[in-house]
Amino acid sequence: MRAYKVARFFYRSIHDPGTGACHYTTGMEVFTVGTDLHWRETTEDPPYPVLAWKTATFFKGSLVWPIDECVLGLLPPGFLRFSLEDETFGVTPPPPCDWRLYFGWCPLAELRGELCVAVKGVNISTMEMWMCDNAENPQWDRRYTINATSYMPPDFNPIALFDDEIVFKEYYFGTRRYNVRTKTYAYEFRLKYLPYHNPVTGMLGYQERRFAYIDVIPYTPSLIRI
Repeated sequence: MRAYKVARFFYRSIHDPGTGACHYTTGMEVFTVGTDLHWRETTEDPPYPVLAWKTATFFKGSLVWPIDECVLGLLPPGFLRFSLEDETFGVTPPPPCDWRLYFGWCPLAELRGELCVAVKGVNISTMEMWMCDNAENPQWDRRYTINATSYMPPDFNPIALFDDEIVFKEYYFGTRRYNVRTKTYAYEFRLKYLPYHNPVTGMLGYQERRFAYIDVIPYTPSLIRI
């Protein structure tokens, strides 16, 4: 089906009666641009809760989310996958490593046509990047092991891959480039140091800012006039 679709996951309800177990119901709505007049719910509901505050990763016609381990109450079987073509759900098995969410940190990314999962390495100062080219029956390959510089498990997410360099979104500060050949970092930009245009003076200036969260996503110009 050649169409532009928008999908959104939502919780109908979520309840923790104090027993340590959450009871929840979920839903998924889809809007086909140029065809639908309103949002419509999918025939089946999502089988697992997801981290609704995380942007889904688009990979080969499907949206992929980390499953919310805290709401589920046990170790997830993998990552929730939603096919935009036939609007069905599936589960992508995880890589063969300790991939559990760490305070909601288990970033997914599409890098050069492959699905990437970044996980904490064997110790707190390393990060592993596992990649595959098939979300239904993945053959995971541990492509990179990267030295981290933070005191927490790596708090930066891979967003792009260029030759010898990987670009990461680093927590809420900005982005970094990591050279896999030299094993060195370089800042691409840091949000609090970005200049802004002062309408009063007409000049560029700087202003100290505090950020709670940022997101960096690949941008494709829209083919539809809004």
